[in-house]
Amino acid sequence: MHATLLSQYIQGTKIPSAKQLAKIQEGIHSLGKELQEVNLI
Repeated sequence: MHATLLSQYIQGTKIPSAKQLAKIQEGIHSLGKELQEVNLI
């Protein structure tokens, strides 16, 4: 997904399809899992 398209979704100038929403949600969950594994000590 292009950053421009994601920006348009965030700004509300375009509305993502259900398929695109699922991809975005999957990406956010994946990022969250990666961040949970980070050890700052």
